[in-house]
Amino acid sequence: MTEHPGFGVMLAWLLDHRELSGRELADRAGLTESEVRAVLTRFWTASGSWPT
Repeated sequence: MTEHPGFGVMLAWLLDHRELSGRELADRAGLTESEVRAVLTRFWTASGSWPT
């Protein structure tokens, strides 16, 4: 069974797939860009690469 990639990975994939920036997602979700970036940065730091 394949391990679930995690929330940060799925969020990065969704942003890429929908061609959204972190700022656009933050605006739509009522968050700050810093909050969205923190989730994505945790993923980047943990894996060293973006999902493909």
